[in-house]
Amino acid sequence: MNSLLWFVLTHLGQWAFTVASACLAAWTLFRFLGTKWIDAHFQKDLAEFNAKKNAELEAIKSSQAIELEHLRGRIQRLFDRTAKLHQNEFEVLPKIWDLMTKAVSETITFTARMQSYPKISHMGSGELDEFFKASELVVWQQGELRSLKGKAMDDKLHEMVFWIRLRRVEKRHWDFQNYLISHGIFIEPGLREKFRDLSNLNYDAMTERGIDQELGGLLGPDRFPKGDLMQREGVERMNAIQELVQSRLWDAEKLGARA
Repeated sequence: MNSLLWFVLTHLGQWAFTVASACLAAWTLFRFLGTKWIDAHFQKDLAEFNAKKNAELEAIKSSQAIELEHLRGRIQRLFDRTAKLHQNEFEVLPKIWDLMTKAVSETITFTARMQSYPKISHMGSGELDEFFKASELVVWQQGELRSLKGKAMDDKLHEMVFWIRLRRVEKRHWDFQNYLISHGIFIEPGLREKFRDLSNLNYDAMTERGIDQELGGLLGPDRFPKGDLMQREGVERMNAIQELVQSRLWDAEKLGARA
């Protein structure tokens, strides 16, 4: 009985040891393989995550590059448009300055209260011929003057010369005004307004002279308010415009140099 019990216990111990060893080996193998599987799975997920984030980053970079290129394009188009406007202004300003100075200078001379006219009533025939040849009088006007004598002859000449000069002043004015209308869009608004103000004064000054001539001076000694204003401020206003024109031209030159 004791021998049988010993035999059973001995074999049970061996079996238990064998089972324990097998379990330990299985656990060790499971732990080793499980760690490898987890690491592989983690690395796969990490690689997929990194690939996804890299793709998103590249998409963001690409989108930013496109936006940056669009922004550069808009800036370049804006600069090109500004450069073209300055180029047009650079071409317009010298022209309108020339037209303005001719118009205003002519009007200042025309509207001065002190005027001088030649006296032809004392000229001889040859001298009168030379005078008519150098004048703007047409043939019929010359014939009418030859038919007159003394003060009537001089007064008629003054009248004829007045209208000739007025037509010349009007032409100068409308050359200036029409150019301002057609090209003023290329002039900086503040400067354009100064051109317009001086053009209006120029028109008013020359027009009131024509009206006075038609009425024969019936409006009295204070009948030339615009002409008197032109005498006082015409040159001063031109000088103010000159400074602005010079400033704008230099700005346009700097812009052209940068372009």
